[in-house]
Amino acid sequence: YCILTKYRDDFYERVDPEVGQVLQEETRNESIAKSKFFIHVRSGIIAYQTVSQQVNDSQFKKIFCGIFEKAHGNLFVNAEIQTIEERYELFEKLSEFDCITSISLMLHPSNPFSRSEWDEFDQDLKALDAATYYEKYSAKEGHSLKIDEIGKSEKIKGKITMALDGYGLGVIKGKVKDVFNTLTTGKNPITVKILDRDRIKETI
Repeated sequence: YCILTKYRDDFYERVDPEVGQVLQEETRNESIAKSKFFIHVRSGIIAYQTVSQQVNDSQFKKIFCGIFEKAHGNLFVNAEIQTIEERYELFEKLSEFDCITSISLMLHPSNPFSRSEWDEFDQDLKALDAATYYEKYSAKEGHSLKIDEIGKSEKIKGKITMALDGYGLGVIKGKVKDVFNTLTTGKNPITVKILDRDRIKETI
């Protein structure tokens, strides 16, 4: 396991009996909290321990991702920690939609982790030696994509899950109670090419 250590420079007071004074001295890089964590490299799952009032959930995610990106020279890498529960929130919110106008997907092969829901598609990408894959479903004007069919389609759900697992980006647009809404799988932790970001904007 590893330890994420939070530290800071601080001052403390010390009594010097010989001169009868309270002296202020500086401590540098003082450890104030340690958060233990485990990483399963193949699955990409990380289990971590927060420290009350020192390293909360959001702080751990922000600090860890910052260190990860810095370790890779901030070059073509964008890290994000997503709780397992968040993977399923999107599908729950999707079921609340009254109308879905489009589903846009940009995916790239995994390295090395794959999940059963999208493993077959991932293997196809690798066999083709593909760098990226784009797919978009658009409803007819004034209509909605069939929400029930989306829920039944293992291929569509698998590709959305692949994006949720960090191997791409998924954007779903539609309406909830006549209000336009957009669902997104979030940032892509591993960017294959910087140019892909411009392509995503054009595609979506």
